[in-house]
Amino acid sequence: MTIHLTREWSRSTDAEAIVVGGGPAGSAFATQLADAGHRVVLLDKARFPRHKACSEYINPAATRLLADLDVLDDVMGAGADRMEAMVVHSPNGGRFVADYARAEPGQAALGLSRYRLDHILLERAKAAGVRVVERAHVRSLILEKGRPVGVEATINGTRETIRAPLIAGADGHHSVVSRDLELDAPVRWPCKTGLIAHYRGVSGLERFGEMHVGQGAYGGLAILEDGLTNVAV
Repeated sequence: MTIHLTREWSRSTDAEAIVVGGGPAGSAFATQLADAGHRVVLLDKARFPRHKACSEYINPAATRLLADLDVLDDVMGAGADRMEAMVVHSPNGGRFVADYARAEPGQAALGLSRYRLDHILLERAKAAGVRVVERAHVRSLILEKGRPVGVEATINGTRETIRAPLIAGADGHHSVVSRDLELDAPVRWPCKTGLIAHYRGVSGLERFGEMHVGQGAYGGLAILEDGLTNVAV
């Protein structure tokens, strides 16, 4: 993959790119930039590894991206469970099976906790040369003539400024990058709430994930590592 940064930069900047957020999107993007030869700083307010509320279901397309990043073996070695299909249950009692291998032989979805997946991707970014700074709480963008040129962050209790010609926001809900660039979409009520839990001893799934669709809500089950099942509603 070839990535070109279109803005000029100089040695007076701290990096060519700053990625805010160390989840899968941020780590993967930072890795691709670093693999292309760019100097990258990744900032996240968390300390890794850490748990994250998520359905923890990796669809077949995302599985291929993990292979492209050369981390699929690490993901499987961490205990990821292979799901060959998704069984969808409808509100009227019907069901259908989305068989991934029928669409493309050999493809499958995976289940792995964010505790392990995010750590693997972050380590891959570090190996590519990304400067990863944990416990870095980005407070605001630095804007010059309306253009982002850096961030202000609190790192280990100290306020610091980091500058780069490219800022990538992968900081999820309540994104500081989106907020300061006035890209936030208006919230429409009522908001939906998601609940996630891990259970042991769930039987009957084996090689499949499940989705149960109801009126105005749905629930999903995905098999994870070490005998865990993710239940998301």
